[in-house]
Amino acid sequence: IFAVGPTYYNRESESEGEKLRKDEKLRGAYYASLERAKEHKLEAVGFSLISAGNRSGGDLNRTLRIAVEAIKNFKGYKELKQITICAFSKVECDILEQVMEELDVFEDVA
Repeated sequence: IFAVGPTYYNRESESEGEKLRKDEKLRGAYYASLERAKEHKLEAVGFSLISAGNRSGGDLNRTLRIAVEAIKNFKGYKELKQITICAFSKVECDILEQVMEELDVFEDVA
């Protein structure tokens, strides 16, 4: 499943409305991917970080928080056993782990 999210060029120069619109597109990219997985009854789904890296516009924490919230809030389906999130740098890994701790995602892991 391939997903494309928005590009955040420079969050500091964007209006709050523009940021929120892009945040909704990013959230929607995760939801749409999970819905496609559900349609095909996939047991596992893997995500590289959508709109992260150079596309995050300098606010990687916000981008990763949206990703984790979208995945956590997805209701799932009986066949789904695993969701993997792949970070490519130590900074991404550190922020991702921090966000997951803040959102109590680790308590959801069996």
